[in-house]
Amino acid sequence: MFGASICESGFGSIAKMKVQVFDESKKEISCIEKTYDKLSREFIYYMIKFINPNPERKPHSIAFSLSGKDTCYWKGNYGAKIRNITLKIMPIEDDQEKAYFERYVR
Repeated sequence: MFGASICESGFGSIAKMKVQVFDESKKEISCIEKTYDKLSREFIYYMIKFINPNPERKPHSIAFSLSGKDTCYWKGNYGAKIRNITLKIMPIEDDQEKAYFERYVR
């Protein structure tokens, strides 16, 4: 699970999050990208959850990126504000834990 608190800067902003998961041979297991273009002036926590769809391919490494930019083309750095960046790895051992994760982790 990768996430961050993001808000609009007052000058029009969008933010993008991307998570890539690779196996031991560096082949991509998953790539999830999200764009947030309706940001509020208050910080809201956004996240990307990943559950491995193919247990035979074990995740080995994770690459993540987070970016923001202004949408009104102001001169200077006025993109989205970002804080509280987190990466949490939670092993899921069985279907009951998977159901719990999908239901309660938001």
